[in-house]
Amino acid sequence: MGELRDLDAYRKRLEQDRDPSANRSAAAARIQARKALSALEGIRGGIQNEAESLSKYFRSKSIPRPDDFDLRMARASYAIYLLDTLEDVLHVADKRDDASMLCSFLSASNAVGRLLDKDYFSKSAVQILAGYQRFEQDLRACASRCGIETLVPEAGAETTKMKFAQMIDEINFSF
Repeated sequence: MGELRDLDAYRKRLEQDRDPSANRSAAAARIQARKALSALEGIRGGIQNEAESLSKYFRSKSIPRPDDFDLRMARASYAIYLLDTLEDVLHVADKRDDASMLCSFLSASNAVGRLLDKDYFSKSAVQILAGYQRFEQDLRACASRCGIETLVPEAGAETTKMKFAQMIDEINFSF
């Protein structure tokens, strides 16, 4: 099966070499896709800030956890899940060197970016779920073209909760 994919990729590259406009459009789409992903990387700073903010509740048992503690954990975990999923999709789209797939990635990353805006860490669960409904089709369509499964917000947050907890642990170990 892998040999067949390699042969298909080889044939596709031969076609692109014959058609310079196709090669340019894929290269332009790749540049735009990488810019879109790097624009979303700013949210990682917000995730780090949230980890630092929540770490004090793990360091000291005398500080009571706030009422929205679980929501804050889930919000950060879900942001990690979305960014990781987009990175995986871009990696596959890059390998395939397909302009239409890269354009699909752009649509998905723009839609996710609207959810992960500067106010993301103050959004309620209802607002996040409403945002998910607005971008779900774009992300799901793009990810499925790349052979990547997408998860609903609760399941997505659950898959990266340990990754976020490790960030908090690293902060606590540095004290």
